[in-house]
Amino acid sequence: MLPARGWEIYYNDGRIFNSKTAKWRDLPVDGVLIVLIWHDYHVPGCRQKDILVGLDYYYYSNVNNWGATNNYDDVRRKNFKRGVWTDDLLMSETYRKAFEKRDF
Repeated sequence: MLPARGWEIYYNDGRIFNSKTAKWRDLPVDGVLIVLIWHDYHVPGCRQKDILVGLDYYYYSNVNNWGATNNYDDVRRKNFKRGVWTDDLLMSETYRKAFEKRDF
């Protein structure tokens, strides 16, 4: 994963947290729909963010160690958050919010 300057995490109850106002380790473990990672550069033609979605586990170890997986063995010693399945309408609305977000 590319260097990150911040993150946002979207939960199934509508809450959104980000690295400006919260610490990853303090966030709720369950209910994650999307993790949005903002990159540390602005280069025309290059993506400025990654959207992690649709997996069972999301983890963050340090600024450059992000990941998402369906395999618990990959995350059991990391500070992970658990993804959930939800209905198509909530997922598409949440994804649209993350996709349309223009700046961190």
